[in-house]
Amino acid sequence: MENGLCRIPEEVADSARSRIIGILSNASPPSSNLSTGERRAIKLLQDDDDILILPVDKGRATVVMDRQDYEQKILLLLEDSHTYKKLAKDPAQCLQRKMNVMLLELKRKGSISEQLYSHLRCSAGRTPPLYGLPKIHKRDVPLRPIASFVHFPSYQLSKRLAQTLAPLVGNSESHVTNLSQFVSFIQMQKLVQEDILVSFDEVSLFTCVPVELAVDVVQCSFSCDEHLPDCTSLCVQEIVRLLSFCLSATYLSFCGEHYQQILGSPVSVTVANLVMEDVEDRALVTTDVPVRFWRRYVDDTCTASPASCCQ
Repeated sequence: MENGLCRIPEEVADSARSRIIGILSNASPPSSNLSTGERRAIKLLQDDDDILILPVDKGRATVVMDRQDYEQKILLLLEDSHTYKKLAKDPAQCLQRKMNVMLLELKRKGSISEQLYSHLRCSAGRTPPLYGLPKIHKRDVPLRPIASFVHFPSYQLSKRLAQTLAPLVGNSESHVTNLSQFVSFIQMQKLVQEDILVSFDEVSLFTCVPVELAVDVVQCSFSCDEHLPDCTSLCVQEIVRLLSFCLSATYLSFCGEHYQQILGSPVSVTVANLVMEDVEDRALVTTDVPVRFWRRYVDDTCTASPASCCQ
């Protein structure tokens, strides 16, 4: 309603709001479409501590999982030492203090404003809990790990860095912005009988990009960007320092234990895209295999090459 009201004169909109409020206040909820037995069954499921009711990773389905099986699958994910590292204690408060000190230094130097400092500074951060969504379209129903970093100390800082990095992404010929763009592109392609069409899927992209590589790519990209002063008052060295902090400070909790995730924060999608573009550009220039085309959307790639060259 507000989307429509904001387009009409204010006095008319205020009158409409008053009438809408009156209608909603006097409205009665519709009759339930559940029987007494169905409501009782739902209540019993809610009160059963041995099961979990979860939405699936893809699709509009809901599943009931055994809690013990669910927890074992989460713990199995956390045992991957290349992705997670177990910690002795909750790191949130220590991380918060370090970040606030960094921001205070930047404010005193004049690199960020008082307003931005207040927005980025955190006073009540906490480590996000880890949970999983079942992938029912895959064998043995693995879980996709999910964590909301909204209340994490570096969340606002990571969002700000992602906005600063965003103009650097999408400048590669291989980059695909959305499905419509890919459909328009692929409709124009003509393959011969000898060609082979191949799709690639990057496994766990956001947890596989080394922090050092990500920082190097960002630093190199910004060093060549003459428009950087138009985007931020921070210099390249300050951006790199903040980015290294955010990418190295990603923590999770599960069942009272705390873990560090190697990479994964609100800047990760932007950083991962930027790194993938850099890797692709270097690989496509040096490969001995002729490529008809190469298009990628985040971690999914479509390409075509002569079959004889792919053997």
